[in-house]
Amino acid sequence: LLSNIAAGTPSQIDCLMDRQKIVGIVSVMASTADWDTRKEALWTVSNIFTQAEPEHVRTLVEEFNGLEPMVAVLLAPSDSRMVAVALDAVKAALQVGITHDLSVATYLDELGGIDAIEKLQNHSSQDIYEKAVEILEDYFGEDDDVEDENLAPNSNGDAFTFGLPPAKNLFGEETQLVAQNQPQIQFGGTNNFNF
Repeated sequence: LLSNIAAGTPSQIDCLMDRQKIVGIVSVMASTADWDTRKEALWTVSNIFTQAEPEHVRTLVEEFNGLEPMVAVLLAPSDSRMVAVALDAVKAALQVGITHDLSVATYLDELGGIDAIEKLQNHSSQDIYEKAVEILEDYFGEDDDVEDENLAPNSNGDAFTFGLPPAKNLFGEETQLVAQNQPQIQFGGTNNFNF
């Protein structure tokens, strides 16, 4: 019943969100109840994420840890339908986070949600795979305009050098010496190949 209200009109969702004790109980049940009750609570929380106004999403994230039960489903993906529901909720929360300056991505990362979504790229369900990839690309992807420094050669006059930049000295002098002595291939100039 509550999941239907949470998927209802804005005034129905407002009425539900005004009952903070109920929302708190539902959020806890989405993490701790028996599986059938938990699924109903997960649907309710997901519907709030996907249907509610941004201030309700903020309340669900910040006051009721609404992302936690969603991530729990993603970490133990035994029910494909509920995993898809959780991914929809996470995506909706991330979108609200971007448009309304809410740290949803940070909360998600702290809960292990980003790692869980990355693992879902190997899920047997094509739908779950596609949802996971879409979230990762849309909210955590690298800027396509940034060129990988290891793909382009370094130019030194009439010579080009291919190789990784020297490693940062994280473990003492030995690491630095290894990085300085890494093989380099040069084209042009007086030395065609240096190893």
